[in-house]
Amino acid sequence: MYVRPQEHYCKIFKKWHCIASPIIVENGEIVGYVDISTIDKKIVDEVSIVIKLLTEKIAIEYEKIVKEEEVNEMKIKLNDNQIKILALEAKGYKELGIAETLGIEVVTVKYHKRKIVEKLRVKNIKEAVIKAIKLGLVDLD
Repeated sequence: MYVRPQEHYCKIFKKWHCIASPIIVENGEIVGYVDISTIDKKIVDEVSIVIKLLTEKIAIEYEKIVKEEEVNEMKIKLNDNQIKILALEAKGYKELGIAETLGIEVVTVKYHKRKIVEKLRVKNIKEAVIKAIKLGLVDLD
């Protein structure tokens, strides 16, 4: 957004060129704005480019921080068996295979899967695996 000096309603800003841009994260949410103002008309184009780059960089850094906080929260909430079950689910294992690999009962696998879904606040185990991969809780290797 660019507000030219003559567009300002307040007399004190009648010499200012104001350039602003929203900070938009992955999901489309606006988490803030960057606004740079200048009285030099000659640098408006450069300021516009700087703002675009700044908002992109801030959005990327913001996403990293949010993901790190989510990961830390999830690591506290998910126990070792739940992490292992997520990893095996990500590799395509079925409940029986998971149970045999971990040396637990199928009913225990089902219990953990239900708890994983609850803790990650998703609808099903497939969504849990996707979220766990995005958060770096599970590696596909």
